[in-house]
Amino acid sequence: MSKIVKNNTNSSVEVSDVGVAVPASGQYVLNTTEYLIWADSADIVTLVGDGTLTVNDGSVDLGISEGIDLIKGIFQKHRIIGDTDGTLIGNDGDRLKVAASLPDYEDGTTDALKIIDYAHHEIHAGSAYMHTDTVTLGNSQTYGIVFTTPNTAKQCHLVFAFRAPGETRIDLYENPTNVVTGSSLNVFNKNRNSSKVNTTVLNTFTSSDDNGTLLFTEFFDRVTQDVSTSRNIGEWILKSNEEYILLITSGSNSNQISWLIEWYEHTDPTV
Repeated sequence: MSKIVKNNTNSSVEVSDVGVAVPASGQYVLNTTEYLIWADSADIVTLVGDGTLTVNDGSVDLGISEGIDLIKGIFQKHRIIGDTDGTLIGNDGDRLKVAASLPDYEDGTTDALKIIDYAHHEIHAGSAYMHTDTVTLGNSQTYGIVFTTPNTAKQCHLVFAFRAPGETRIDLYENPTNVVTGSSLNVFNKNRNSSKVNTTVLNTFTSSDDNGTLLFTEFFDRVTQDVSTSRNIGEWILKSNEEYILLITSGSNSNQISWLIEWYEHTDPTV
């Protein structure tokens, strides 16, 4: 099955987040190596949804939902044609023969399907990011990080992990009032071949009139203990166009605290 994007207008249409222009009244045929990048595109959802572009599977033009599903890699409903008159199957004497081949998705030795989880897929698609650092805090000292999410359809799926030899408390707040931030923090794309840039940005925390709603708090006080959230049960999907404060407070002197913050940015498909 092919993935073809057809332009319904008389002007070239730019699918900006994949870096492709579909020619006026023309089409663009996706290469299999581009499937993951297009699957993560928010622009294609908008352009198919408003009728600017149409998705074709190599046989027929698809409706909006079916077309977006095909680009996203969701299994399709197939039209089955009968062999007596070329119409949809259902006539007496029609026969159906099914053959399947998935060479790009099979292990060459065992023919087993190659499967990765969704968060791993986002790394391959260039939409996964990380920030890591270490600070040494004295007793009762606090270090804070402010997350600012974009006012777009992209959602930040967040997990984090901390490690310290001394007493430490971690607090996550949502919707603070009048936040003052300091310097921007380094964020790296986990796919080093990707040119995508994170839309959720991180800065150091300076102050706020009110920290907002406390979503998560954890205290640990044993030597080299850590606190972390797993992707299965501890993932936070942050609100769009919102601010969050992550506070790290030391309960001991010369407390060397390290952390790893990871997230991927995903746009839900149109239903």
